[in-house]
Amino acid sequence: MRPIYYFIKNLKELYQTVPEGILITDSNGSIVLMNQKLQTFFKTSEKEWLDKPVSQFIPNHDPISHFKKLISKKALINKFAFRINKKEQSLVSITQILENEDDYAGMAYIFRLDKNYLPNNPYSNKNNPIVKVLNLKKNVAWLISNLKSLQTAYCSDSMENLVGWTAEEFTLGGWAFSFNLVHPQDQISSLSLMADGIRLRNEKKIVYDHIPIQLKFRCRTRENKWVWFDNTVTVLERDEKGNIEFIIGSIKIFDPENADEELSQIKLLEENVFIKDGKTFISIDALLEIQHRTLQNSETNSKTLVDSYHLSNRELEILSHIVNGLSSDEISEKLYITKNTVNMHRKQIMKKMHAKNLADLVRKSIESGLFNKKG
Repeated sequence: MRPIYYFIKNLKELYQTVPEGILITDSNGSIVLMNQKLQTFFKTSEKEWLDKPVSQFIPNHDPISHFKKLISKKALINKFAFRINKKEQSLVSITQILENEDDYAGMAYIFRLDKNYLPNNPYSNKNNPIVKVLNLKKNVAWLISNLKSLQTAYCSDSMENLVGWTAEEFTLGGWAFSFNLVHPQDQISSLSLMADGIRLRNEKKIVYDHIPIQLKFRCRTRENKWVWFDNTVTVLERDEKGNIEFIIGSIKIFDPENADEELSQIKLLEENVFIKDGKTFISIDALLEIQHRTLQNSETNSKTLVDSYHLSNRELEILSHIVNGLSSDEISEKLYITKNTVNMHRKQIMKKMHAKNLADLVRKSIESGLFNKKG
């Protein structure tokens, strides 16, 4: 089992900047990290908490039992009563298990220190027109963050469709919760790209607002699997002084095996885009090259589909005539084979392509790019 330090070493600086209180324990419930926000709240030092059981500070809390619940649920929202200097403090917390593929390393307690712990911003209102539109998207998740307070202002419900974690967990847990889910090997690069991108857009106000910050990293799902995220972050809103106030990220799951070609096309576009007299232009040669690559990819995908359907050369030949509207009699005459033979091949083709009827067969053939129907 990898030690808890493997999971948190890249995030120590982040833990100190977020507005939430952070408490990290190992799998036995011993405290290994307490951030400055929590120290300030309880007017104590980290030394007084380190290596001590968390149950010493939270009455009636058994971290082992809590850990067992987390193994199945992965995250829990609770109210904890702390006993500090003979006084009790009640805090809302989201507890998150920290794990690798097969290892349980410890727990992250993320505390909301403000009594009004629910987000209060224009995007926490479900009647906000932007939020209404974002909630319609099912295959894309959206995160809106307030850079001034470093809080997650909004998370779309579609996030649960992608990775199993709920919008409430992302909103309450904030940046710490989000980055705890990022693969340790991708944490530093993602944080650096985000920091550099925000710094550039603050220095060159508005100039780069339309250009997204592109982040690609692995995220752990609730089922403890790693999926690749493509997170496109842009400036959503600036304050009256021109400083960035809100950023928005659109998140999709992508296949890294097909990412190289996609990235090369983006790079090709970036290298051939130029601005003159306030207008944006792109080289025609770059557009033709992208068109050529798209055509090649289409042909490759078609071949992959043919291989997956296991169609013989004769079946492909007959299918091409079916797509072009020829009857069994016409195909029989054209290929010098009997009508019964044509019908036998037709049935076999429909079986291999899982087609419900002739119309479904033609539709699948055209949509998959196997053939282009003649006019």
